[in-house]
Amino acid sequence: MRINVYDSMNNALLSQWETRFGSYGAQALEAAATVRGAANYEPFVFALPEDSRHTLDARGTYDGRLSMLPGTFITHITASSSEAAGMKVQITDLGTNATLFAKPIQYQNMSGQGSASGVSTPVFLLPVPKLVIEPGLISISIQNLATVPNLVQVCLFVAQPAFFKAV
Repeated sequence: MRINVYDSMNNALLSQWETRFGSYGAQALEAAATVRGAANYEPFVFALPEDSRHTLDARGTYDGRLSMLPGTFITHITASSSEAAGMKVQITDLGTNATLFAKPIQYQNMSGQGSASGVSTPVFLLPVPKLVIEPGLISISIQNLATVPNLVQVCLFVAQPAFFKAV
């Protein structure tokens, strides 16, 4: 799922996002306002799995791909897991085979910590935005660490080039 966070045509998708994350979801989307004001960049959210009700089998894995414009910057990450055991995640730029993390990590370590308006895993701002190069393909691998089925999702907040944006 790719959401342009400022495109009024995506109201249904934004409602799904806000329903899933409550008032914090609206605050996280508004945090993308700095990208909205950037010349030739637009904020988007990419979610994998696309269905927010996707369930991984006990100890199961999920491998998904996202296609985005080369020159996109990954700026924020958030993730959710319905089970305390959580999941491990690895994000790979398929243009260079460079991974975002040295090894797959617990989702709590790549998602914000603490509580923000009741959400236990707030959006994590990357210390340095990650540049996505040609061909603009990102792989997300998720491993369920729970011994029972687990609802999981990883969301990447990005600044994507807007080649025809009026400046």
